[in-house]
Amino acid sequence: MKLIVLIALIFKCISIVWASPKWTNNLIWKAEGKTIEGIKFSKNGSFVGFSSQVYWPDGHMAESFSKSYFDKLKKSQENDPRFADPIIYLVNMKGELKCSIKYGWKPEINSDGRIVYYTFQKNPISGKRRLAETLKGNEIHFFDCSKKQDIILSKPQSGYLDDAKLINNDQEVLFSINKPVNGAYGGSVGISSYSLKTQTERIKISQKDIKAIPCPKDTSILSKHQNMLCGNPDIAKKFPVLLGNVSKVDDAFYSLIHEPIPKVGDFYQASNYNNSLVNISSAKVEIKNLGEKSNVRSIFFQGTDKSALFLFDTKWKQYEKTNNKWLLKKELKYAKPSSKFSRDLKYYIFNEEDSVSQNATLSVYNTETGEKVYSAPKALAFYDFEWSEDSKKIAYSALVSTGADYREELRIISLE
Repeated sequence: MKLIVLIALIFKCISIVWASPKWTNNLIWKAEGKTIEGIKFSKNGSFVGFSSQVYWPDGHMAESFSKSYFDKLKKSQENDPRFADPIIYLVNMKGELKCSIKYGWKPEINSDGRIVYYTFQKNPISGKRRLAETLKGNEIHFFDCSKKQDIILSKPQSGYLDDAKLINNDQEVLFSINKPVNGAYGGSVGISSYSLKTQTERIKISQKDIKAIPCPKDTSILSKHQNMLCGNPDIAKKFPVLLGNVSKVDDAFYSLIHEPIPKVGDFYQASNYNNSLVNISSAKVEIKNLGEKSNVRSIFFQGTDKSALFLFDTKWKQYEKTNNKWLLKKELKYAKPSSKFSRDLKYYIFNEEDSVSQNATLSVYNTETGEKVYSAPKALAFYDFEWSEDSKKIAYSALVSTGADYREELRIISLE
């Protein structure tokens, strides 16, 4: 009897080992004195693209740098106004460079890793903040890595274009239309697409404005704060309907829509926004009344390949589409706001900061149980991380050195 129990325990242990996923972590790119962002896998997972630019400290981050450090940056800028502009790199899983592109953001890579669609930085931005004015005129381009050929896909009529995404089996490119939405800061107000087959462009979601509530003649009924705002000649006359992040659910792309609910005295933005989820292809609102928010950045979502999506609104909620209706399945009590979910629903990752050691850890968790299944090597910080389409890889940027020896690294976690 004891022998039977022992054999059963052995087989159970073996089955657990066999069932446990194996995670590996590899360094594939070092960015000395530069940043890494906009990480994106090719659709087949063989390549990863990202933007990298010379690190130019700003705000409180600049306080730890000497005057000579900034003098050197400014000298380089005088010699070349674009020396710190973003360059896109496309590398394979061994860190071997396939191609580089000047100058751009947010690469989107086609299925075979040959063509990169991206936001072209129209004007020099070295040493400048990313504001609506410095991004003005940005276009959507594509770069053929085999031919070393760069082609303009679309130019903005005003504002700037951003965030190219391939849809319809790589036959169409989706991108956002942007303009100032909060003082000097820009944001998405419309979505357009370009057909690679017919070489035509069409608007998917049109720009729309909501009129501001005018200040009354009798200001005695207003609060002190409203009176102050109403006295400003630059007070807003209208507020644009804002679009949130775009993500794919199965083969369809969705976006959040934030419709302004203005009040008297609203200045740069409306006091509140009503939030809904829209199918970009059909322009049909599929989840209505997600609630009012004063801060549209506090609600966002992620799509998956299982007719499901995760939406964050104070906590993560999982929705599933059944009979063309979105139903709330459950709330995830474990996941943090910064979590990113794998497209197969099995895992999520997020950045855990340790206030004592001043280090950070990027950890992988089981979506169902909330159990931690893997932790990447510690770093000072993690700035960007992205799942591959097949949910087998995670690419991320790790800050490993700061100050004059600033360095970020691109690393890949693989699930075997």
